[in-house]
Amino acid sequence: MKKFIMAIGAVALATPALAQMAPAAPPATSAPTTVSPDATTARAPAVGAPSPAAATGPAAIIATEFPTYDKDGNGVLSAAEFDTWMVALKEKSGAPAMKPAEKKAWLDGAFTTADKDKNKSISQAELTAYLTAGA
Repeated sequence: MKKFIMAIGAVALATPALAQMAPAAPPATSAPTTVSPDATTARAPAVGAPSPAAATGPAAIIATEFPTYDKDGNGVLSAAEFDTWMVALKEKSGAPAMKPAEKKAWLDGAFTTADKDKNKSISQAELTAYLTAGA
């Protein structure tokens, strides 16, 4: 459980730009805006549309970073691609370095746990579920 929380924290730290993004302010105008009689009113956001705050959550961060680690661009992570991402998250979290055998065991276990459909690859949905479990 602790490693999952650390991993999510590392993902959040890895992409600080997402957390700092603010909606762009409309350009300032000196003249008042007039609306013609046939103009429609501003549209309300679609029902069920994610709020801007939701766009900075773990799922959004994972979605943003996923293509970076999906080196072959096939939409899933191989064991090697997954391992690269998990090692990067662990390093960013400040966790102490592991011995090679310990690291391999940790990565193998993490991959097996994340690969819910047991197809030897990790989809974005599987990775999101894995990294946000218990959060």
